[in-house]
Amino acid sequence: MAPCIDSLKIVKAGDLAAAKMRIKDLEAVWDKSAKTLKAANLEKWNVVDKAIDKTLKQLRAASPTVAGCADALTALIGIIDKSTS
Repeated sequence: MAPCIDSLKIVKAGDLAAAKMRIKDLEAVWDKSAKTLKAANLEKWNVVDKAIDKTLKQLRAASPTVAGCADALTALIGIIDKSTS
């Protein structure tokens, strides 16, 4: 979750390139843990995976916006919070 929160702070500061770099840490951990997480709860994994994909798409867009990236990250953080409760 730390990469999401950090990325959101970085986005709000206006440094989208740095946020794009920071979110790579989440992507790496997520990909490494995919097999275990899918086995634990495939439905939750799919929900979080789609939110991660949406966030990555926003941050990697040809012309990313602070608003779009912040919205995607905020939604992702909410989905992760919900899936772990």
